[in-house]
Amino acid sequence: IEQIKSGYTPANVAPFTIKSAINNSLVLDVKSGSKANNSPLDIYTFNNTGAQRFSIIDDGSGYWCIVNVNSMKALSV
Repeated sequence: IEQIKSGYTPANVAPFTIKSAINNSLVLDVKSGSKANNSPLDIYTFNNTGAQRFSIIDDGSGYWCIVNVNSMKALSV
């Protein structure tokens, strides 16, 4: 996981890219930049788009949500 601090103030609100442990140039990506519910995730070559940026948010009840900054949808399992 790598925080993208450039262009975000304060830096602690900056989103993250979630990188592959096997290949640093591969990241978690919302397929085709979709904003629809239940969109699939992909492992894709880093291209610095919103489909590859995620915020990690404390929901206040002891859980954390991973939200894509492009779609504003939380990941679910």
